[in-house]
Formats: sequence, C-alpha cells, structure tokens
Amino acid sequence: MSTFKYNVLIIDDHPFTIKILTKILIKQDYNVFSFTNPIEVLDFLDKNETEIDLIISDLMMEQMTGMELLSKVKQNYFTSQIPFIFLSAANNDNIRKEAFEKGAIDFFDKPVNTNLFISKIQSILLNIAISQLVGNILLTGNKGTLLPPDVLKYCEMERLNGFVYFSNWTLETVFKFTNGIIDYSSNDEKLYADYELLLSWNKYTFIVSRSKFNLKAVREYFKQIQSSTNTFLLNTKNRKFDKFFEKFPDLVEIFVHKGVWNAVRNSTDFSYIFILESLNTLNSTVHKEAGKNVLFTKINLDNLNILLLINYENNDLAFLFKSEKDYQRLLNIWKASQK
Repeated sequence: MSTFKYNVLIIDDHPFTIKILTKILIKQDYNVFSFTNPIEVLDFLDKNETEIDLIISDLMMEQMTGMELLSKVKQNYFTSQIPFIFLSAANNDNIRKEAFEKGAIDFFDKPVNTNLFISKIQSILLNIAISQLVGNILLTGNKGTLLPPDVLKYCEMERLNGFVYFSNWTLETVFKFTNGIIDYSSNDEKLYADYELLLSWNKYTFIVSRSKFNLKAVREYFKQIQSSTNTFLLNTKNRKFDKFFEKFPDLVEIFVHKGVWNAVRNSTDFSYIFILESLNTLNSTVHKEAGKNVLFTKINLDNLNILLLINYENNDLAFLFKSEKDYQRLLNIWKASQK
C-alpha cells in the first residue's frame, strides 16, 4: 500500500549543512528541495506548484535573515500555513521568543543531533498529517450507513482529490482519487483485490478525506478514536446514566463529550460512527460560533429519530430519542433544572 512522500525545503547559506541534512532526510524517504539563497526560496514558493510540507531554515544568512524569510512566508496567503523550523547556532532566548511569536514551530540547535533531529521531524510531520486529515474529512460511516459502491460513487460525485480508507480494525484498504477518478497508477491488481475483499467484510468503518494519504496518520487517527472510546468506558462504569434509560423508554442512546463524543450504552456499536463524527463537527462549530451560550439544540435525523444536545452537570450530552414525547419530557425536565 503506497503512500506519499513529504516535501521538505531546506535553506542554509552553508552548502555543507545542506548536504548533511539532505542526506539525513532522503534516508527517511523525504523529497528535499535545498537552497543557499533565501531570495530564491521566495521565488520557488511563488512559482512552483510543488506543495511544501515543511521549511527548515538557517537563522543568520547574508542575503536575508531567517526571521525576515519567516515573516514573508507567513505574510503570503498561499504559504502562510507551511510549518517553519529554525536551525541555528545562536542560543538566545530572545531570538527564540521572537521566532515563535512570528510563527515558527520549533528551533534546532547547531550542530545537529541527528537522532533527535529525525525523531522530532517525524513527530512534527505526523502531527501535521493527522491535523490535515481530520480537517479535510468529508464523510465517515460504516457498513450500516453506506456500502462500498455507494462510498466510491460519493467520491466520484464530489470529484474527490484525496482518498477513502476502510478498516475493520484487523484489515484495511484504501482507494486514492484524482478529480473523482480512482488512481490505479500504483497497483491495479492490488486495488481490485482489495475491493473484492472489502465486499466480503461483515463490518467496517470508513473515512473520506481531501488530504494526502498518509498511512501512519490514518492509523494513528483510528487508534486515537479507539483509545478515547476505551478511556470513556473506564470513566462511565459507575452507570450514572442508567436512570435516564429507566425513566425514558424511547431513549435509544446517550452520547457524552469528553474531548470527543462517545456512546454510553453501546460504545462499540459501529452504527453510531456517523452520528459521533457529526456530533464532533457540530460541537466544534457551535462552540466556535457561539461559545457556551447555546443552551440546547434539537436535531431531526433522517430516520425520524431526534437528537437533543444539552449541557447537564457540566457535561455536554446528546440524547437520541425515537419519539417526540420522551424528547419533550426530558427537555421540560432539563429546562426546569436551569431555573
């Protein structure tokens, strides 16, 4: 299963430093673009269509300082989001403070500690990949929401530049798209074999994302989801939510937000994946736009079920009902508790 290579740009007016760093990064299977003149870097970023994933820059250079280069990169709309790292022998707290204030994300000392350098670069790029993955997710679900042909048809209709990834926690497969067309260039036979295998799976979850495909990032994303679910299970074994299910017979499920949303009663039910992802998106949007001023929210689902989002005992909760009656009863009780 192929993946993409990171594009790393290095700028340093000492050719020997570039030679060493380039050798280190190529050994880690990165594409490296190197320059000794920062002015040429700006010209490259302005005219080249290559998407740069990380910039590593020297601080003190003759034609332009690294700090000046950083400012120009951040002022350009098309390059402002590129992570920027400094590499310098200047061990000065004020310089470091200024660098971070201008948008640098890290600072490496010269001479470079090779093992530390590799480890931190890998960690930085992985975190960036996960962030890009999550920020570009278009659709999530499971076998209960969409079958593989429907998922692939959705990608075609969206003219997807990205990928769809399927996992049943044991097996995995990915289909990469360019303008809504599956990219078979890497391995036609394997993709077809993966699709045939996918059709035989009894259960799976999937994500569709416009980001570049990075297998480590996708696996880490799924691991974090599973980890948050396991942690949530440990924190909810006191069964404090049982009283709700006892009082409201038409209450199907309760979801609690603890960093991410999780189901209380059936936390491993794959049919809730779509609802959970929607709640995560909604929670972020609502809080971003209205802070904690939103008291409650009602959502009518396609299957006529109802979601009620409220804040109860300092918890963000979502109640899934199959009737308007029980929804209204709980809402009235909650409103009374707020007086």
